[in-house]
Amino acid sequence: MLCQGCRQPSTASDDAVGLVTFFLPVGPQASNQLKAEGNQLHNRGAFAEAAEKYERAKTNVASMAGKEAADLARACTLNLSSCYLNLKQFSKCLENCNSVLACE
Repeated sequence: MLCQGCRQPSTASDDAVGLVTFFLPVGPQASNQLKAEGNQLHNRGAFAEAAEKYERAKTNVASMAGKEAADLARACTLNLSSCYLNLKQFSKCLENCNSVLACE
């Protein structure tokens, strides 16, 4: 898999999922694609890789306005909480849960 922006091999496993997101433009569509890839990884138990996808999706929509961007950011934050819980990174899990609750 290639690192975003540097075109160097990353230490993550080499899979087609990672290669697809490298060339996607930044925006809601790219973020939705990243979230979908994160969901696939989460379902396979690859929580660290899924968290990376969710973080990238959140970063992409952070500067966007509107309900779609807010909903996507919230969904990715909740999914990150699940990843961190499964990885036993409880402080990060709690941080993400509190972030969602603060926006409610």
